[in-house]
Amino acid sequence: MIHRRSLLLIPVALVIAGMVWLALRPAPEPVSLAVAERGHLAVTIEEEGRTRVRERYDISAPVDGWAPRITLEAGDRVSSGEVLVALEPTPAAALDPRARAEAAARVQRAQAALEAEQARLEAARATAEYARAEHERLQRQRVDDPHSRRERERGAAAAPPAAAQRE
Repeated sequence: MIHRRSLLLIPVALVIAGMVWLALRPAPEPVSLAVAERGHLAVTIEEEGRTRVRERYDISAPVDGWAPRITLEAGDRVSSGEVLVALEPTPAAALDPRARAEAAARVQRAQAALEAEQARLEAARATAEYARAEHERLQRQRVDDPHSRRERERGAAAAPPAAAQRE
């Protein structure tokens, strides 16, 4: 004996189940339709990749540069004196404001060092000239005076080192 209420609940439950099924079913996928034809197939894939160097060789040279890829394969014949790789100069680096300031500071330091060396050269020239003049003056003094002989020897000993410093 089925109650009247239960007979009414069955269609309501079926309607609710149908609505749940419609809400949860997957959305249809859009498709494009075209006429099938014979032709060439071209597929292109663009992706980023990484290369790996299997064997790395360090080559030293007295100048900076880079070597282009060597086109020879293992087993290729080479003759004596044949150039296998030629170094190419490295491109000049762009001077950003910091590098420009560092280069300007290096130039200023070099100029200051040059000026200091020129001042030392002038001082050495003056010292050598004084030692030479003193040596000549002492040579003209009396020979028999023991003090003058000692001064002559001191002047003769001072002249060569002063000349060497000047040079």
